[in-house]
Amino acid sequence: MSNLTSCKACAEPIIFLKTKDNKSIPVNFSSVSSVEKEFASIGKEFPFVYGRHISHFATCTDSDKFRSSSHSPMVSKSQCPFINFLPTTIN
Repeated sequence: MSNLTSCKACAEPIIFLKTKDNKSIPVNFSSVSSVEKEFASIGKEFPFVYGRHISHFATCTDSDKFRSSSHSPMVSKSQCPFINFLPTTIN
């Protein structure tokens, strides 16, 4: 069942939806359509749709509280999977 709640950090209304990989993602309730809100109110599930729904991580003022340190956006050269595919010379 979709989870209607509010953010523990900023108190904005959110809903947890499932991604195509079956992982839960917090979504701004304001980005959910009226039909989807009706579905949620009766316990019907609907998936997260990239481009339609807005991840709450993108708008929450305190989203860093919920991110683990292992998910750093910076990648070193030794961690980059594409480093061996970069051309060494340009013709």
